[in-house]
Amino acid sequence: MMGLSPSAGDVVTISVTATTATSATVVITNESTNQTVSQVVTTGNLCMEEADWLVEDFEVDGSLTTLADFDEIKFTDVSAGTARGSLDISGATILNIEQNGTVLTAVSSSRSTVDIVYV
Repeated sequence: MMGLSPSAGDVVTISVTATTATSATVVITNESTNQTVSQVVTTGNLCMEEADWLVEDFEVDGSLTTLADFDEIKFTDVSAGTARGSLDISGATILNIEQNGTVLTAVSSSRSTVDIVYV
């Protein structure tokens, strides 16, 4: 999704809506700059029973890049729901980023927030 140029401290809103069992509409809005991009994505079968808030590292030529020191990323006012109702994220499974035996993040969550800190 090209077209956004976020800066530290910007407020970004992300909405992902599963429209079928294999596609979703993603809308990203930088509230600080009033920029919005959207895209329909198609994937394998979606379980439509879970949601993820994450920061990922990526690979170049089969090797992980150095994870950027992002200080802290806060997801606020988070929510997830299914046709059966809202999901409670306070008991979410927490996974930290680890490279070469070193834990690089500290993640915490509450009922409506996910906080990821680079350690």
